[in-house]
Amino acid sequence: MEPIQTKPSEPPLLGVEDFIATHNPPVNMRWTISKHYPELVEAGALLRIGRKLLISPQHFWEWLRERGRREAEAA
Repeated sequence: MEPIQTKPSEPPLLGVEDFIATHNPPVNMRWTISKHYPELVEAGALLRIGRKLLISPQHFWEWLRERGRREAEAA
């Protein structure tokens, strides 16, 4: 499946399975999406078009790092 290009200056959006295959995230993506859906959408990391979920890799990694920082500070 070809990634969807949003703007020439932005990286492409990937389907969940394509993202998992190419980026090897350290979290279970299905659980992360179901648990943090509103946060991911707000951060620009997740986009829903119909039934298709698309991930912006750049925004996802930024969201994950920020969330890790917040959790580390709270501990």
